[in-house]
Amino acid sequence: MAVLLDVEKAFDRVWHGGLIQKLLDTSLPPALTISAPCLIRAGVPQGSCLSPELYAMYTYDIPTLRGYLEDWEDDVMLALYADDSTYFASS
Repeated sequence: MAVLLDVEKAFDRVWHGGLIQKLLDTSLPPALTISAPCLIRAGVPQGSCLSPELYAMYTYDIPTLRGYLEDWEDDVMLALYADDSTYFASS
C-alpha cells in the first residue's frame, strides 16, 4: 500500500522565516544563510539546482511515523524527493 503526496506549488510556498531558522540550526556558516532583506516573503528560486535542496531543508522534519505505529506496522516507510512524499508499506 502506498500514499503519495505531491505538494502543489511547493517551491512557491516555502516560508522564508522558517527556512532561515532551519538553516541557522545547521552547521552552515551564517553568512551563507542570511542576506540583505527583500520584499519576497515566500518561495525558492525556480528551475535552480538549489530549489530542491532548500525545499528539502525546509521539510526535513516532516513527521515520520516512529512512535505512532503498532509493532506489526514497523515496515511503514517514508520516502521524500523534492516536493513529493510517499508513505508506503508491504507485507
